[in-house]
Amino acid sequence: MYTINSKLLGQVPFPVVPEVEQRRIVAAHAAFERRIGALEGMLGKLRLAEHA
Repeated sequence: MYTINSKLLGQVPFPVVPEVEQRRIVAAHAAFERRIGALEGMLGKLRLAEHA
C-alpha cells in the first residue's frame, strides 16, 4: 500500500485546459443536453400517440 502526501501530490503533472476551451466544451455539452431534452420530449409524445 502506498501513501501519497501533499508534497508528492504536488509533483504530479496534470493538463490545464485553457478557459476558452473549457467554455467551448461547456457550450457543446449544454447544446447536447438541449437536444437530448427535445428528443425525449418527442419520444414522450410519440409514445402517447402510439397508445391513443
